[in-house]
Amino acid sequence: MLNHLEIISRLEAENAQLKAEKMALQANQASLKQANDVLTARVAGLEEKVRLLLEQLAQKPPKKDSHNSHNPPSNDKSKPKRTRCVFRKKVSVNQGS
Repeated sequence: MLNHLEIISRLEAENAQLKAEKMALQANQASLKQANDVLTARVAGLEEKVRLLLEQLAQKPPKKDSHNSHNPPSNDKSKPKRTRCVFRKKVSVNQGS
């Protein structure tokens, strides 16, 4: 059976270990608070930039889709071409009636 002095010695050692852990946790907490302050300031700055960009975007008129506006409709490459055969058949049918 342990005597009172051994128990006291073990408790004092455990107390010293807990105090060391507490100091390490407090130091870690302080560094986390500092990092949090830095990140909070950065987020505030980014939110301000987003707000300004949204204001600029709202003031700009929408762009027109004019990728082929320099071409007349007859030269529009996105428009399917008519074949003359189909056109002639329609005309010949109408003339034969």
